Amino acid sequence: KPLDEGIKYLQKDIYNILIRIPIYNYFLSNQNGVNLFDSAQLISILIDIDNFNNFNHLISYAGFIPYADNYNKKLHKLLLRMGYKLIKVNPKYQFVYENAAQRYKKKYPKYTEEHIHNMAKRIVIRKFLKNLYINWKAVDKNFEWGGWTVWEIDDNGEFVKYNIGFDGSYYTFWDKKRGY
Repeated sequence: KPLDEGIKYLQKDIYNILIRIPIYNYFLSNQNGVNLFDSAQLISILIDIDNFNNFNHLISYAGFIPYADNYNKKLHKLLLRMGYKLIKVNPKYQFVYENAAQRYKKKYPKYTEEHIHNMAKRIVIRKFLKNLYINWKAVDKNFEWGGWTVWEIDDNGEFVKYNIGFDGSYYTFWDKKRGY
């Protein structure tokens, strides 16, 4: 019982800090499968998205490129845990996972189910990181003038762009490019 009270107190403190961080408010808090503690840990590890020159630099830092030898092991472990939750509770990432798993089963028929699962989960994590990277760059770039862009993956695995204005209103349109 005392531990539960302590966790509730910490949760309130973490939330009060996170609501001051734009990427939490406009992206992470809206992602099913990403909880408060995951968001806090992710932000505290990455600190500033401008530390990464491009998306490939972020992927390398996270250890999701082949033969990565110099990567952040805490971030890698966090993303593996988050990938599992995204697949379980987020329909958009479930769709990405199922498509990747089907594709890998056809391409590599001799691979085990576990191997296929891990390969497909890495695709989900890369998709999540791409979504995070695009949104964080957009929020940081546009936050000064009071408007920002938020990217989501729709039910078909397509990126949808939300432009949010000064008054909090938003509109959507389809991005012509798919995925990365």
